[in-house]
Amino acid sequence: MNWYIGFQEIVTVGLTFVIDGGSSYHLVSLYLGRAGSGSLLDIDIEMRARFWTVVAIESHDWETQLDKVPYLLKFLISRGATVDRWRSLTVCAKQPEVLYAIIGFINAKPARALQSISCRWKYWHQGSEIDVDEELRSLEYPHLFSESYLFSSSMMPKLRSVEFNAVSWGYVFGRSPGPPLLTGLTNLSLTSAHFPCSASDIQNLLASNLELEHLSLSISKQAATEFHHDIDPVPSSLHVCLPKLLSLSFSTSGGTEWVSSVLSIISAPVLRRFSIAGDFMQTLSLTNHFTGGKLLLQHEHGNIVASTEDIRPTYPLLDELDISMLTMITEILLRMLFALPKITKLHVGYQHIKQLNAAPHVLPNLEHIYCSWVPYRQLGDLLRRRTNAGFPIRTVHLGRAGLDHVGELLPEDVRYEYYHALDYELDYDDSDLASNDGLGEDEDMFEDSGDDLMLMTDEVPGSSDEDDSSPSPQESNWMTMDN
Repeated sequence: MNWYIGFQEIVTVGLTFVIDGGSSYHLVSLYLGRAGSGSLLDIDIEMRARFWTVVAIESHDWETQLDKVPYLLKFLISRGATVDRWRSLTVCAKQPEVLYAIIGFINAKPARALQSISCRWKYWHQGSEIDVDEELRSLEYPHLFSESYLFSSSMMPKLRSVEFNAVSWGYVFGRSPGPPLLTGLTNLSLTSAHFPCSASDIQNLLASNLELEHLSLSISKQAATEFHHDIDPVPSSLHVCLPKLLSLSFSTSGGTEWVSSVLSIISAPVLRRFSIAGDFMQTLSLTNHFTGGKLLLQHEHGNIVASTEDIRPTYPLLDELDISMLTMITEILLRMLFALPKITKLHVGYQHIKQLNAAPHVLPNLEHIYCSWVPYRQLGDLLRRRTNAGFPIRTVHLGRAGLDHVGELLPEDVRYEYYHALDYELDYDDSDLASNDGLGEDEDMFEDSGDDLMLMTDEVPGSSDEDDSSPSPQESNWMTMDN
């Protein structure tokens, strides 16, 4: 109750609402009532297992969940949170059809203020046959490949950032030869579910998003394995240049062929940050991408050295590299790092400290190391060796535990700063536990009423949408797709 009272008097230009069940609806109603009709809204809807348990719906019961989605959306509209006020939307669902339903909803009327959207399919048992079947089933969703589910610039003129986590790549890339699903973005993050896409699919999508500044592409173990079995050579003509791309991230939980194929078609002349995650122990593809296969290492006086005179940098402006989740044998890793002499910021994992100790001369311009939960004695040795070699590290960014070793295992003549590493969320979490907490508290929100499926055509006071008594084609699709 104190938390509730403490936030009653907040007045803000933009409001963020997180709907995850329980008493969230009462708080949202209060805030919307006090915010007025002009505030832009950041909507976060978490429809995980606990959300549905509140109304006695199983997390795998996709048909019942889909039937109830309009009631949740009508709740928002009835309190003035119309789509034209949404600045951002984040949705997490246990069933992919629920995500498609909400995508269809925001396409039904212009979302003029929407700048970013994030959709996540929170599948639980990664790689199970049930989940594979769910992805295939979801692609049979009515009208999924029609314009009703296309993120068009006319309906969302300000949309610049999209994150699709485990949203089926069959939906994302399956519209050829029609227009691509997404255009005009500056920020794009795609993570596969169980099935991959081809390098040409990526090329076609990126060619419609040449303004991209940040790009993140991740593939699951299952999708990477599927790609490995169906792999075809990438045509030499397949290429896309992203002239404004500043940050590029790749991650694979399985084989490396997909990453290597896609990486080879992207050029980014002004790239500043590169992140790579995966097991590259058995391949030279990543190192060859940076070195062109021209760089060889030599052993001199117990250290590994290399000449980079003949290396033409793949990313000439690159100054930040994240290998914290990369696995690679020492010689191949050092060969790659020697080809990146301009790097000033390096993110490393546990195993990399020992590898870097083998070559204190590598990355001569390195000023910042970011690490968490590393062997601190070896880190101390690395810092001292680089200082003695004339390549001192200016700042070490550590987790809380690492800061406790300064002066003991770590030298004191280096600057240390607290560094909170990103948490890697597992597909299993507390919200997936069967829980009866709050059972039935919000059942009234999902009660049947005769006009619930008319929510798309009901005008709400304060809405800026055009008056129109008849539904648009998109609205008609919305009203019939959950039969």
